[in-house]
Amino acid sequence: MAELREIIDARVCTVALDSTTKEQCVRELAELVCSGLEGVTADDLHRALVEREDAGSTGFEDGVAIPHARLPQVAQFVFGIAVSKRGIDYDSVDGKRTRLFFVLVGPDEDPQQYLQLLAQISRTGLNRRLHEELLAAPTRQQLADAFAAHLQPVVARPSAGSSQIGDRLLFVVVYQHRHFDDIVTLFLERGIRGAAVFDTKGIRGHLTSVPIFGDFLNFLGEKSDVSRTIMAVVPAGELDRLIAGIEEITGDLGAHADAAILAIDLAFSKGSLEHG
Repeated sequence: MAELREIIDARVCTVALDSTTKEQCVRELAELVCSGLEGVTADDLHRALVEREDAGSTGFEDGVAIPHARLPQVAQFVFGIAVSKRGIDYDSVDGKRTRLFFVLVGPDEDPQQYLQLLAQISRTGLNRRLHEELLAAPTRQQLADAFAAHLQPVVARPSAGSSQIGDRLLFVVVYQHRHFDDIVTLFLERGIRGAAVFDTKGIRGHLTSVPIFGDFLNFLGEKSDVSRTIMAVVPAGELDRLIAGIEEITGDLGAHADAAILAIDLAFSKGSLEHG
């Protein structure tokens, strides 16, 4: 299984994108990255990147975009980084100009690995301290080295149905929906794909149907009582690091009530939460 630090290729990085429009940028990125791929032309890669952008812009917030594509003729994953000093209008979520481009290209036949790498790029690439280092990097090699230095090690994923006694059954209850996508991305990055997600509601929501408690609802507060709960089996040795990653997203959970984490010892397990 490929790790992101193993596929960062300084040859497909640049500190000086020349493009001024999104159309030019996608073409320039295709020409840059195809130099690190065998059996793929710039036209092939350009078409694949354009198709992905047509499905929805890969321009995120804070000046970051993650263009990516899968091609059947690609045999290995390649990851490159490109910097635009002036910034490019890339249809980003927040409408700001994009300066950092993280480009992933991989084989069509390995969607699970592709998804995990994308999650790792997303989590690492949104680190603002890393942004400063990348924008200041004078060479393509220093771009690659700076990104690699911020990567967290990935724990090997157990095969489906192979949970071990002593693993933890983890529940993460999230009230702030703006945190939910980041937490799910964190799970994918750490190789935890076997998880169930369900909508939940706290006691305040149920009190609305009990007339005697109606006068007390405002006393309980105005915050939303609707949450999402993630349930997953987590290797015992990964639990502390995963909780630390969640609190990087939510803040100290001991200081507010926007999320909660519960973990219990796994006494019995058969089957897998990972579909298929």
